[in-house]
Amino acid sequence: MAATIMGCGIPLEKSLIYWQSHVPQHAELMWLLSCFSSLGYLSRMPQYMEKSKKHVSAMNLGLYRFTPVLQAADILLFESQLVPVGEDQCIHINFTRDLVDSVHAFYGKPIFTKPETYLLNDDETSADQNTVNCARVMSLRDASSKMSKSDPSSMSRIDLIDSLDDIVTKIGRAVTDSYGPFITYDTEKRPGLANLIRIYSAVSDMSIAKITTEFQNYNTAKFKEACAVQVNSHLAPIREEIMRLRKDKSFVKKVMTENAKEAKEIAEQTMKKVRKELGFVGL
Repeated sequence: MAATIMGCGIPLEKSLIYWQSHVPQHAELMWLLSCFSSLGYLSRMPQYMEKSKKHVSAMNLGLYRFTPVLQAADILLFESQLVPVGEDQCIHINFTRDLVDSVHAFYGKPIFTKPETYLLNDDETSADQNTVNCARVMSLRDASSKMSKSDPSSMSRIDLIDSLDDIVTKIGRAVTDSYGPFITYDTEKRPGLANLIRIYSAVSDMSIAKITTEFQNYNTAKFKEACAVQVNSHLAPIREEIMRLRKDKSFVKKVMTENAKEAKEIAEQTMKKVRKELGFVGL
């Protein structure tokens, strides 16, 4: 995971990438926040509802707290002001904000920085279709569901380290339609094809209008070939860097270890303030 994040171009001089377990303040703050977390609220969180249906016999306290409360701790520990998320994660930021309100109301004073959601919305309403953010990429097998690494079918997604052959195969087998022989952008009648057009737009910086004009005489199969080549062109340098970093384990470990030390110092400053405000007796 660390090599993947670094390989995607996250600037190390501006970011801290580390093993969460090396910064114990995450777990400490999660426990404190758990005391203000309603079980009713937590049980309505999408990930809990999804996992509880799949793993009925494995229900435990960790499932309740792990995603929403730990995520809230991750955010508040570093006094984050803006949190970039996908649309499906907005509920977690709202939970964090509600949690901050609960703590502040109980103690009668501000303690945490209340975060705001930074949401990149898909722009599908542009009259001339000249812009697209592609905030959510949909599954290659089911255009009504988002592309996800947790999908049991590897054919539903493009992995960052997929080879050109993998990408050609996956996009070539992507579910589209038989609505028409040529390329048109219609999210309702042709959701599968629209998804591929949006993917092409995201990796080429071409507008949807320009793509549909340039490929208007292509059939779906031919457009899939062009889309696969463009996706590979975009991912190739990322793939190469990920594979290079995976081989250079000592460098990755060094970065992670040094980052953890810095993160721990920052986190401890927050926790000193939190412990004091919540009434814990210092040593």
